[in-house]
Amino acid sequence: MTDAITIFRPWVTLIELLPEASQLAMYRAICRYALDGVEPVFDYGDAASVSVFETIRPELRKSAARRAAQQLGVQKRLQNNLQKKLQPPPENSAPEAETTQTPPQTDLQTNLQKQLQTANHQKKREKEPKRPKENTSKENDYSVIGKESFPPHLSCDEFRKKYLEWENYRRKKRKPISPLAFSRQMKMLSKLTLAQAIEAIDTSIANDYQGLFPPRGAKAAPQNPRKDYSGV
Repeated sequence: MTDAITIFRPWVTLIELLPEASQLAMYRAICRYALDGVEPVFDYGDAASVSVFETIRPELRKSAARRAAQQLGVQKRLQNNLQKKLQPPPENSAPEAETTQTPPQTDLQTNLQKQLQTANHQKKREKEPKRPKENTSKENDYSVIGKESFPPHLSCDEFRKKYLEWENYRRKKRKPISPLAFSRQMKMLSKLTLAQAIEAIDTSIANDYQGLFPPRGAKAAPQNPRKDYSGV
């Protein structure tokens, strides 16, 4: 019937629904029918393979008819060109330039070409190395620190650096600390010593917590005692 065959994507989708052994038999049946015109013979009771082949059969016939028409058109053009060359050119006339026409593409062929171009474009994009996202946040760009005040016994560089580490950790988690959360945290940390406050931050980062919690067994930080002027 023809010397070539085209396998379309919808066919592959249907064939992949069959068992692996039936898939190989289906491809062989398609090739024998399209190339040699041999009717397929499936195993008894294999209704799925019969249904798939009957779905593909009309497209095989159309594809074979299109190829035959294209080959016939090519042969006619070759014959016409040969006849023009054999005919003597008329007097006082310049030789005509040979023109070749490409066979018109069908809608199915056009859609297949578009799908192939889209697939190639996606493969190129997957092969291209992904550019790392620029880090727009600065380590020293405080969102809360500098705008709010720390408790007196925590107003030191050691605690400021540790709290900056906690703030950067929350920012990377896309959960920045709000002013209200800062005031609540400072209220809780003000009851702890410097070492306990730093321990609370380290524990929350190590355990991937979203908040700060007093260490176990933590005692309140000593406060400045009030002087009693009532007695003598």
